[in-house]
Amino acid sequence: MNPFNDAGDKHKIVDRLCYSLAEELEDNTIIMSTAIVATSLLTNRHGLLMNQLVDSYDWIRDEIMERGGWIDPILEGSNIIVPRALKILGANSIERKANNKNFVTPVNKNQFLNQDLDRECEEWMKLRYYSNQLLHIFKEEGILCVALASFGLERIGGGRLVEKGEFWERVGFLRGLLKREFIPRGCGNDEEEDLYYEKKFWYLSSERKIFILNPNPNPLNPNPNLNDLINDKNSEYGIELNKSQMRLFSFLTHLIWPLLDSYYIISLTLFTSIRNNNSAKGELEDSILDRGHWIARRMIERNELEYKESGNRDAMRNGLREFWEKGIVEERGGGVGGERRYGLGRGIGEREVEEWCRRIGRFRKGEIWGRGEGGVRGRGVALAMDYPVQETSKL
Repeated sequence: MNPFNDAGDKHKIVDRLCYSLAEELEDNTIIMSTAIVATSLLTNRHGLLMNQLVDSYDWIRDEIMERGGWIDPILEGSNIIVPRALKILGANSIERKANNKNFVTPVNKNQFLNQDLDRECEEWMKLRYYSNQLLHIFKEEGILCVALASFGLERIGGGRLVEKGEFWERVGFLRGLLKREFIPRGCGNDEEEDLYYEKKFWYLSSERKIFILNPNPNPLNPNPNLNDLINDKNSEYGIELNKSQMRLFSFLTHLIWPLLDSYYIISLTLFTSIRNNNSAKGELEDSILDRGHWIARRMIERNELEYKESGNRDAMRNGLREFWEKGIVEERGGGVGGERRYGLGRGIGEREVEEWCRRIGRFRKGEIWGRGEGGVRGRGVALAMDYPVQETSKL
């Protein structure tokens, strides 16, 4: 490389330095108690008794430290730290049952005047804001677990193996889809990031025992052990879920699923563009995001969207940029103040948009739990088609 005379080389080195600094900052971020308590509540959405919440705090704290993460060095015991963190998170984000003050859940719209769903979703996003502080520690493991879960719990937990090739294909799709949400490992080098994912996969297989690997028949090595599979890049194996590790598996998947719902919602908004015959001047980015929030709100009302923080504008904006990169949408010139406008990409119609909804939808919890994702998608499409242009929301 010659960064002094070659602008391209200089750009690569500056990029690598930026990634390296970002990784260093991320690796040395101190995880606060509020992040752990918020994550406990978001991954146990139906609520926990106070003693269960303290246990969950201790468990997540230990998982963070197991991976080399840094914890806020508070000297008091967890039974003091957790109630203090709940006070910081605030009364609007936390609900205590009137008949049992020891039972804690994330906020419910019923505690607001007029059962304000927008206010409820806003408070869920606040909890997600706190929880995001620790997401970087588990992101690769979460993506690996969601990729496996996408084959269906009945299959992965019932002895029907997922082949190595199809598993890693789905991991690659998720990595690409969510790349704007995380700082990639390996300073932006895809090969180095590949190695990091492989390292995490073997960690979950050999040390945490979440993944059970079953080698395919090989006459040259009829009885390979796990180390053989790890060291041989050409090894073939099937994967299944170790159901005795469901607590960790569930925790890791719940960290990623809300992001996927945000991307799913923004894909549904594109059906309104089809209804509007893909206006030549396109639509303002903010208008598309407003529509995404509107669709999310209606799906929550129908109990078809579990993650009430999925109307997150930042995640939906990242999803829109990913669709732009893939050619699903294209920029149509700026609006007032240079705001982006988008329209459907050249040659993109209902079939192509439906395919993207399907590809993202297969990773959603609703489909994995067997709740008829096709029907949910159909109703989501109908919502997008019925979107009233004059109605907007600015959550």
